[in-house]
Amino acid sequence: MRVRPFGEWILLLTVLLALVGSGLPLLPRAGTAARLLALAQNSPAIAAIRLPRVLTPERVEAEIDAAIVAEDDDLARSFLDLADAHGVMVAPDRRARVAAMQNGASYRAARAFAAGAATGEAETAAGLAGVLAADLSGLGDIRDIAREGPICARGEACDTLVLGLATVGLATNAATIASAGAATPLRAGVTILKTARKLGRLPAPLVAALTRMVRASVDPEAVRVLVRAGGASMQRA
Repeated sequence: MRVRPFGEWILLLTVLLALVGSGLPLLPRAGTAARLLALAQNSPAIAAIRLPRVLTPERVEAEIDAAIVAEDDDLARSFLDLADAHGVMVAPDRRARVAAMQNGASYRAARAFAAGAATGEAETAAGLAGVLAADLSGLGDIRDIAREGPICARGEACDTLVLGLATVGLATNAATIASAGAATPLRAGVTILKTARKLGRLPAPLVAALTRMVRASVDPEAVRVLVRAGGASMQRA
């Protein structure tokens, strides 16, 4: 058995000390990684480990400010509650702005409802309720036909899918009345498709498929007659 020279032992010890020294800064991260690995099937526990690292006062304030700008009182309140639960300080003036926004939530909901009913476009639940209310009464479909119909009749670029869905919507309104409300889910489905189309949230393949279905099921001449009748009614009014 060969005995290592003293110099080799010194070199080996130096290398070991260097490895230990370089590994010390990694120990906290290694501990976190080990905890995450042990809790891989426990999502709430993983969130509890990671959250303190990202839930800084600056981050919370930025998220609350963004929610205030977007007039999303639920999101702003959620970040405020999250900050309180983890002891993150939030400035009093920012808390006051969130409270003021929540006090005006009813007004904003009413405004969104009215805008949805008038324009047929919505990005909030209240706005979608307005769109649905207008369509259930038939006014929303008449509005969309009056808007897109003349453009299509002139041969200009128009949204034939919205026009077709509005025409189908009028037919489902009649079915809803005749069935004492049993066809309401169908009526709501047409409205949701039409709204998603206006917002550009329908996938291209679905748009193509729906457009083919509309062209196959909607009589263009009947639509032109309906558009002309609507225009004549508006002129008499």
